[in-house]
Amino acid sequence: MPRSPGEPLSRPSAELVAAANDVVPPTPVDTAQELFNCGFIHFIDIREPGEWKKLGIIPGAYRAPRGMLEFWIDPDSPYYRPELDDGRTLMLYCGSAWRSALAAKSLHEMGIENVRHIEGGFTAWKNAGGPIEELSKQLPRLRSVLDERLVVERLGIDVFEGDQVGAGQFVYCCASTFRGT
Repeated sequence: MPRSPGEPLSRPSAELVAAANDVVPPTPVDTAQELFNCGFIHFIDIREPGEWKKLGIIPGAYRAPRGMLEFWIDPDSPYYRPELDDGRTLMLYCGSAWRSALAAKSLHEMGIENVRHIEGGFTAWKNAGGPIEELSKQLPRLRSVLDERLVVERLGIDVFEGDQVGAGQFVYCCASTFRGT
């Protein structure tokens, strides 16, 4: 019999996260903080652009929204970003370590062995006193004349606030984009 809306799922998300943590165990936040300035760890923020803007980021973290991560790390993808695949250990984080657990497992299954994720995510990092940088202080803000709406086309994809475009260029705009007609 098919599942009705609101009925429990055959495999709930918490079970998926637990299974992912068995494959790539989370790194305790204090260990992640000790590794922060070592140079061989590449911190990757997989939260959404609105979260970056509202809550800040770990200084120097590469911002790769969860929905694009596998495409950006895959050299065979038209969306490949070599700056994400630079040989350093990837330390993923999201808000509470659920998305990062699933993402770390996915990257591991793709063949990336040097991937970790922060136990408790950005929330645990912040609560443990880890450094946080406001996105607006990290880079200059660009303004468009169209109510701060700016569209950048790159490989046919809209680039949203905080996305990295090319080598070292950053775009800040509303998450709602405008397509000129």
